[in-house]
Amino acid sequence: MRREPHVRFCEGPGVQFPRATRLVMGFQFEQDARTMREALASRVAAFGLELHPEKTRVLRFGRFAHRDSHLDGRARPATFDFLGFTHIVALGPDGKSRLVRRTSRKKRTAKLAALRRQVRQRRHEPPHVQHAWLASVLRGHDNYYGVPGNYAALRSFHFQVSNTWHRQLQRRSQRARWTRVQREAFEQRFRLPPPRITHPWPRLRQAAR
Repeated sequence: MRREPHVRFCEGPGVQFPRATRLVMGFQFEQDARTMREALASRVAAFGLELHPEKTRVLRFGRFAHRDSHLDGRARPATFDFLGFTHIVALGPDGKSRLVRRTSRKKRTAKLAALRRQVRQRRHEPPHVQHAWLASVLRGHDNYYGVPGNYAALRSFHFQVSNTWHRQLQRRSQRARWTRVQREAFEQRFRLPPPRITHPWPRLRQAAR
């Protein structure tokens, strides 16, 4: 899957920024974060640039975010999108804060729209060719977005892709739509890979080293 471009800092005559990117910085104290924001705004202004007022935010995140969210007039901590994920501070069963990453709704919507166009363009290819291509797309999606806690979003994406494919296949002719038996028989023959979490929890990754 496509990633955000890496952050690069360079100064000097003729410096150019052909593509904007996102930068996330973490601070222990709120005042440090606000001081850094002011310093960064001042620095980029020296090159005739400015921070986007709606996309540059200082927000509470981490283990005290739920406890202190009322200081911002919020019932729960704010979220932010980065590298295709929406980052959320959630409370686990033990009441402790934990990081949850979900597929960004914006990214998922854009990807599904692009896939619908591609499936429509490839409608008349042999089913086995379409199946191989879509299976590769879904495996690639899971390889990037298959992080712990994101299974529901993966399942939704797989379901939408499967439905899109079946709708386009049924439009290859003027015959009546498939019955349930016909669809089940087709799915049995051309089964798409199920959603899969491909990345372990960080503590499991460390234990495996």
